[in-house]
Amino acid sequence: ALHAQFTPDSSAIVFRDMNQHIERWSIKERARTVSRTVSRRTQCRQALLSPDGAKLACVSGTGEVELIDTSDGTVVWKSETLGKRP
Repeated sequence: ALHAQFTPDSSAIVFRDMNQHIERWSIKERARTVSRTVSRRTQCRQALLSPDGAKLACVSGTGEVELIDTSDGTVVWKSETLGKRP
């Protein structure tokens, strides 16, 4: 697992692995409550999971940034290529 972190209310721990598999574990229930893999058409060279595990920021090899809803894999925001100069 990479980047394990508490949710903002400290009720759960969320983490991802290098294949963008995301899990959320409830501290109270002592059980996994979410387990899913976010599929991408391009590989994430860098990625960051939001504190609540609801969004994944993914930077591709070309510098494109996508913000992905982890519940269904929908891209909710997409940037221009980073470092692109006019």
